Amino acid sequence: MTQDRLDRNQLERVEEKYREHPLYCACYITFRNYQARMRHLMFSPVEVFVEAVNVIDDLLEEGSDKLEYIQNLWESLLIRYKQWYIGAPDDEEYNMAVSSVLYTVAIVLSRHQDDYYSVVIKDAILNEIDTHISIVKQEENHVLISLSRYAGEIESWLDSYTISDSYFSDEIDDVIHGRKPRVQFTTTNKPSKPNNKKTQNPAYSKYSFKLTGIGRFEGKEDFLLQWLHTELKTNNFVEDFKQINLGEELSHIVDIKERNKIVFNAVFSGADTEYHIIWKGSAKELGYFINQLEARGVLSWKKGPRKWQVTRFRIWKRTQISEASESSGKRIVNYTYEPFEKKAFNGSLVPADTTKLDSILNMIAPPVEKNGIRGEIEKEFRDNANFEEDNDNDRGEILSGAFRDTSHKSME
Repeated sequence: MTQDRLDRNQLERVEEKYREHPLYCACYITFRNYQARMRHLMFSPVEVFVEAVNVIDDLLEEGSDKLEYIQNLWESLLIRYKQWYIGAPDDEEYNMAVSSVLYTVAIVLSRHQDDYYSVVIKDAILNEIDTHISIVKQEENHVLISLSRYAGEIESWLDSYTISDSYFSDEIDDVIHGRKPRVQFTTTNKPSKPNNKKTQNPAYSKYSFKLTGIGRFEGKEDFLLQWLHTELKTNNFVEDFKQINLGEELSHIVDIKERNKIVFNAVFSGADTEYHIIWKGSAKELGYFINQLEARGVLSWKKGPRKWQVTRFRIWKRTQISEASESSGKRIVNYTYEPFEKKAFNGSLVPADTTKLDSILNMIAPPVEKNGIRGEIEKEFRDNANFEEDNDNDRGEILSGAFRDTSHKSME
């Protein structure tokens, strides 16, 4: 083996550190049987995880010719793994190792916010597998569905990772070599690798949601927004607009109600804005509210950032703090206003009591019926989640459930 391959202690460090990471979990449940089937290379799920992260980071770097990189990727990985173990009687085990890495990369990139990655690059990765090995569809389907068991968690991780200037491969390398992990930065700070920053767009921070009226509100979005703000405020979900720097366009407006209207409308206008509204409810309630607006077909946003990124950009949380008065020394209640944490919308987003929110939502748009084409799509996704090995679906059918197929997506 060459020095490039991790030794047992290094593998154990990675496993200990990332055993709860969704990408590692997906690799473990999918490729543990691959290792068991090998007699020589013994390519482990930990190695699939580490190698896939390296490829993902290479593809996310700015300035690289990604399609050319993919064209040379199979041979590069094949040579690398042959240097790890010399003497296997044929290429089957090496091909299994390379394909496992590429399938993992494909399933991750299928969850990317940009269609270029989720469609073009993902398809190029899958085509590279097709070019080099004869695929048994039943085996491929099993691998894709197995990896997709963690698709939602992988998407949440990728959502925050793509706007970070840190590199996951750097962090893993620190763990491998027992170093203190380097500090991670957001996109507003300098990248961790000079002149080699991951693809990003700071203008995303100005994106807003677009709320569309249906039924009684169709074509009357301004009235809808005014009504919605009133209802949310009356039910104690939002408070009056707070902003450190109002800017020229608002500083001259004395009427608080008019200010609130301008700000609230801007957050749901679909246009670029720097305004925020303040959410007084819980993160789970906000997540439920946003999810329901989307599910009922009245909420959209421009291509680029994901739903929870736009939420964090445009809707801030209120945190109560207790401070001592300088004059009296007594404790007084104050509030701070800041974006929700990246992890705020992970997990279940259904609060214990949805009565008030459902009442507001039902006025805007009725719940989507679980029939027709939407019901069929949801049923297909559930069926894919319960995939059995004798399923003979082709890749296109799997994409409709396991992958986030964006080939017909419209988020305009």
